Amino acid sequence: LSAALQMADEFVSGAPLLYLEDKEGNRTPFDSMLAGTRKPLPMVALINGSSASASEIVTGALQDNGLATLIGTTTFGKGLVQSLYPLRDGSALTVTEQGYLTSGGKDINGVGIEPDIVVEVTLEEEEAIYLDEG
Repeated sequence: LSAALQMADEFVSGAPLLYLEDKEGNRTPFDSMLAGTRKPLPMVALINGSSASASEIVTGALQDNGLATLIGTTTFGKGLVQSLYPLRDGSALTVTEQGYLTSGGKDINGVGIEPDIVVEVTLEEEEAIYLDEG
């Protein structure tokens, strides 16, 4: 969470980076600390169904504040903040502690972030990309 917020903070100013939401539905804004120190330039971010969690925090903040055009397909939709608690036997317990909403107040959990421009990639094209054949 902290790395994603640091990255979004480089670009976003005058708006929360995200909102944290507790189990009672109370929302707390997580405000920008750096006030968008990066020079605004045209930006594109590529997203797909494998884009989740931290990448959704960053791309959501960029899209909601008009700082980037998102291209691809809908993201995974993991709008949850989870913590990992190590146990004595070496295993660990993951606990969902809060939900989050994007900078613009969108709840993406289970639905993801819609791209501004949809570009579908076939399975063959995706395999070629991963195999470095295309």
